[in-house]
Amino acid sequence: MKRFSLLLLTFLLLSESLNAQTRNISIDSLLNLGIARFQSGSYNRAILDFTDVLQRDPKNYTALMKRGEVRRVIGDSLGSLYDYSTVIKFYPDSAEPFFQRALCYNALGNFVEAQIDFNQAVQLSPNTPNYVYERGLTRIALKNFEGAIADFTQFLKHSPRNSKAYYNRGYCYFQLRNPEAAVKDLSESIVIEPSPEAYYQRALIKEFYRKYNDAILDYDNALNLDANYDEARYARGILLSNLGNNQGMKDLAEISLKGNQKAKNALKAYQNSQQDSMKVYQVPEIVVEAMTPEYQENLAIIKRIAQLSNAAIASFASNSRIDVRTSPFLRTGGLEGLSGQWTMHDGVCNQSLINSQAFTEMSIYCIVYVLRQKVNKRHDTEAMKKMRDVEDILTQIDHERISFIMTPLDGTISRLRLLAIEIQKAIGSLQARMNKIQEQKANLK
Repeated sequence: MKRFSLLLLTFLLLSESLNAQTRNISIDSLLNLGIARFQSGSYNRAILDFTDVLQRDPKNYTALMKRGEVRRVIGDSLGSLYDYSTVIKFYPDSAEPFFQRALCYNALGNFVEAQIDFNQAVQLSPNTPNYVYERGLTRIALKNFEGAIADFTQFLKHSPRNSKAYYNRGYCYFQLRNPEAAVKDLSESIVIEPSPEAYYQRALIKEFYRKYNDAILDYDNALNLDANYDEARYARGILLSNLGNNQGMKDLAEISLKGNQKAKNALKAYQNSQQDSMKVYQVPEIVVEAMTPEYQENLAIIKRIAQLSNAAIASFASNSRIDVRTSPFLRTGGLEGLSGQWTMHDGVCNQSLINSQAFTEMSIYCIVYVLRQKVNKRHDTEAMKKMRDVEDILTQIDHERISFIMTPLDGTISRLRLLAIEIQKAIGSLQARMNKIQEQKANLK
């Protein structure tokens, strides 16, 4: 007990001695000490030093800013917000505390408040490039791509060789469906400083516009820079598999072994997609590639179409996610009016195309288009109604895809999966009705 009391007395005397020494240090010296400790990684002690300064001078600008900075570094965003808000209260015409508080709001995911503070910082100091750059990143988070482009453009006037600014502006251009500008910026970013992210984003755009060889090259470059870039390996795996290249399955298997669920789903979809010698590919669009064996030439067209559509929808519904590579198809009045990468008309979508023995790319839109032609010839009221149900669901898929391109949300993915199941059921119901009509017609003979 006596030993413990002696230790306690020694500690109290030492603490009192340290406090006395601190009281004897000038504010400037104490600030410099805190800054030195901050730079050396002694964060807690630096906070105490700045707090000591503020006990003597509660409005000390440097101590408040520095303590806020240290707190933000150690992850104390709320404490940092308090310090920067205090600075703003005492010095409302200073831009830097608004900027720093905006960074805190970003860390907390409060992008609306962050943008308000960035706006104030830019207004107070319009010629500070970093302010507009960080605001651009926040505007991306808010899906304000036009505003983000304006910020990155302004930033690049001050820093024309900044690869990240080109990368981010290129990303925004693609979100606004301006692929030429997007590729130009991403290419400039790569010239300045090659990065796996820039190659990956450019590959997505090239794949979207069906420039597959260029896309594969960009995926290769991304993986050469970062062999553990699983997103790029997954994308390359899907594309190569779609093109019949075995390397694609190797890519998917490699990241599947690392626990990548998307790759596992893709491999499962490929393994389960053998149906009447037709291989169904899991791709961003609802697409089927089919080679028809000779014995299938005499199959009824409605059976063939139903098989293709069910397999395509099942593959689509199994996707773990849908991304901005999804092709936009806009309904402009009837299936014949669908616009997009493929416009449905007899020249590009017909029975001969489906029955072709060569490899043929068929979208779900082509399947529904041909179904409509067959139903029109039957003049059956019930079949007409079921056909309209199929077309109505397809229209919803169109709208949801466009919504996802503009604003990628998890809820949109869930709705697309549900719609995929619905259209599969609707086509199955239509198939049953068409088969019944065929049977009735055969019985009359």
